[in-house]
Amino acid sequence: MTNDDDLIIACLLDRDLVRERIDDWKRVVDEALEVETFGEGARLRFAHGELVARVAALAEAEHECCPFFTFVLTIGAVVTLDVTAPLEARPLVDVLLGIDEGSPPAEPS
Repeated sequence: MTNDDDLIIACLLDRDLVRERIDDWKRVVDEALEVETFGEGARLRFAHGELVARVAALAEAEHECCPFFTFVLTIGAVVTLDVTAPLEARPLVDVLLGIDEGSPPAEPS
């Protein structure tokens, strides 16, 4: 197990793939029923269905290139994805998910 103090806050994704990855996250966030922020990160809520597998695959891919992020997928009455990061990397959660700091996320249409 890696201690948070040992984590390097850096993205290992090839620069040519960054825009595509951000677009992938935007599509997932756009399909969320709700997005809320909290101290260490953000929580996305989804309906059950095919999206769950996409969310899990995207979280795994993101963790491979940015191991300082933690992703917790919970499947219950609704599906939730918690995305957190160490304190010094917390603003990167908002960047990853396209959340403007200081303003609430847009309501789904």
